[in-house]
Amino acid sequence: MKKMKNAYRIILLWGLLLGARTLFAQEDPRLQIKIDTTKIRIGEQIKLSIQADTDTLTFVDFPELKELGKFEVVKSPLPDTLEKKPKRKLLKNYYLTAWDTGKYTLPPINISIQDSILTTDSIPGIEVLGVKLDTINQPAYGFKDILNNEGKEASAYRQNNYSYFWWLLVLLIPLGYYIYKRRHKIFSQTKKQTPYERAVAQWNKLQHEALWSRGEAGKHYFELTHLLKEYLEEDLHISAKEKISSELMAELKKYRFENGEYFSPALLEKLEKTLKRADLAKYANLSPTPSEVDEDMQVIKDLIDSSNQTLTAIAEEKARKQAEIEQAKRKKRRILYITLSLILALVLSIGGATYYFLNKYGILEQVKENVSAPEWLYGEYGGSPALGVTTPHILTPYNIKENLSETEKMMLEKMPGEISVYTDQNFLKGYAIVDINIDMDKPIPGGMGSGEEMLRFFFQSLKVKNPVIEKDQTENGTYLKGEFEMEIPKLNLTRKFDFEAKSFSGDNYSRLIFVAYKKGSKENKELAEKVLQSAELIKE
Repeated sequence: MKKMKNAYRIILLWGLLLGARTLFAQEDPRLQIKIDTTKIRIGEQIKLSIQADTDTLTFVDFPELKELGKFEVVKSPLPDTLEKKPKRKLLKNYYLTAWDTGKYTLPPINISIQDSILTTDSIPGIEVLGVKLDTINQPAYGFKDILNNEGKEASAYRQNNYSYFWWLLVLLIPLGYYIYKRRHKIFSQTKKQTPYERAVAQWNKLQHEALWSRGEAGKHYFELTHLLKEYLEEDLHISAKEKISSELMAELKKYRFENGEYFSPALLEKLEKTLKRADLAKYANLSPTPSEVDEDMQVIKDLIDSSNQTLTAIAEEKARKQAEIEQAKRKKRRILYITLSLILALVLSIGGATYYFLNKYGILEQVKENVSAPEWLYGEYGGSPALGVTTPHILTPYNIKENLSETEKMMLEKMPGEISVYTDQNFLKGYAIVDINIDMDKPIPGGMGSGEEMLRFFFQSLKVKNPVIEKDQTENGTYLKGEFEMEIPKLNLTRKFDFEAKSFSGDNYSRLIFVAYKKGSKENKELAEKVLQSAELIKE
């Protein structure tokens, strides 16, 4: 038993001191196409759906179509994301109609995916039916005789019509000119208005008309919600016109989550009440009280004003920062012109040494990894149950046998189970992620598989100073956090580190995800919390 414990310690020591590389897994994209019906009448619509299954790094471009074979494309909304991980699913809908009867085939569609083009299958056997007319009860009339307009009466008739034509032309020319100038003036004024100004003008007009006081509450609320949706689409670029009230509220809450400076929670709560009352007034003939109408009007006005103030503040702050940046650039250019020769000499003298240092410690490779990783990646590690976790890079497996002696290798081969280790280290950002998985054929003895015990072996192996471990047992696993000091041989100094870890254990398995980072690093603390929150056991 003592030898087995020593073997565990050796395995943990070598597994936790490894380096990492980023691995990206890509799958070939797949297309699925379907329609909701194969038989319509003239003017009815067919819903054509195309689903693309790709990885999260692949760019997909659905074409914007006006016609598709014998069918006219009525509308094609933006693609929807059905699923983001472990792979992405995009759904694009086209709504088609036809105006001639017959049986047709939908031709294939070319979809641009990354640097290649995939073609969908054609869909045959779509039938367009005509509309049946009831002519039984309609009387039939014969053809009328041709009228003879020749003669004096016809000549007089044409002469009188010509005189009327000239008088009408004289009146229409100035009238047309007036309408043209007036329309041009109105169009110019409207064109110069901002979305906020147009929304306020429509709000003032609606306030002045007071449609609700004349028994037209439904029309009043229709105009009120319409001006709100127009403003959201034009100024905040939120898709609103085609959404019902519940969908619009969900979109606004999502927008607030992604852009926290917009829409206070209290204002969104008032807006939700307003939209519900608007639905009742438009579709259930509800007659709100004057105070409720005034309250709803004010809620819409407050939301428009609040959004405009936020946009204005952001634009002003952006302009101020841009001005500061331009001023700093001018200052730097002046300094650069004066000291260009000195800087060039300094760069040439230290260039070789800098390249050697960056290449020796793998910093250049880590820079490439940071540039090439646009989003976090999900992976599953260990046996059954596996540990599912989302990290900045795919954790790289490490063969611990490469750094063991022959005796240690023999001890490892005699172990009744399997040890797997995965890591991701980033010298530039200052964090290290280590995943250790122990899977045994028999129960793990003496609590060796607990997360706290694994951490203590880790600290003892690295000869850390003053380790502090805090433990918190929850339903989702064991959380560990604390701090320690460790000497960095490459830098010849001692630094303080914070760490956070999460462990799962059973009779014959143990999983540990460990994140260490430089003490006081807020960015890496958020990274560690995000990694640990995503960690969970994947049970079959």
